[in-house]
Amino acid sequence: MDLNRAIDLINSRNVDVYCKKEPVVIKAVDKNSKMAKVKNLSTNKTVLAPIDDLKDNGVLNS
Repeated sequence: MDLNRAIDLINSRNVDVYCKKEPVVIKAVDKNSKMAKVKNLSTNKTVLAPIDDLKDNGVLNS
């Protein structure tokens, strides 16, 4: 995922975001390290992940 796209999606539940095929919500983005703090929606755990590991489906949820 692009850095600016990740920043746009912080705390968004309007677009499905995945990290290694797991659904997540982006909580924060560190521009310098290009890491994101993400909350795994399956486990409710918050972890750091490389922004490159994040994918979104580009579809707005209703």
